[in-house]
Amino acid sequence: KLKELSLATRRWTCPHCGAQHDRDLNASLNIKQEGIRMLKAAGLTVLRS
Repeated sequence: KLKELSLATRRWTCPHCGAQHDRDLNASLNIKQEGIRMLKAAGLTVLRS
């Protein structure tokens, strides 16, 4: 596990595999996935666009 990153750190590189991560992109994907989960839980069909 990584040490704690400051909130000002928007991008970081994994010291283990070298993968580059963007905090804002990751947050947007998490929000999208949670919205899809909530819609499905309400019985709605979610189509990919």
